[in-house]
Amino acid sequence: MSDQGVAREPVPQEDRVLHLDGQLDEQLIALPQQAFNNLLEAMLRAQEQRRVIRYRLYRYEADVERGR
Repeated sequence: MSDQGVAREPVPQEDRVLHLDGQLDEQLIALPQQAFNNLLEAMLRAQEQRRVIRYRLYRYEADVERGR
């Protein structure tokens, strides 16, 4: 089926605004979740970096004790 030749009523301005507000609301709702995800990822990266630093420090101390 084709819509050619079918007159469409223009969408009232207030409906457009509500639709845009709905999209913005969804984006605003998603922001705290995205911020939380970013924070969690940063915390996990920091934890892994601390693990690596502790391991390197442990290896360095062991090498110093062995006289290397």
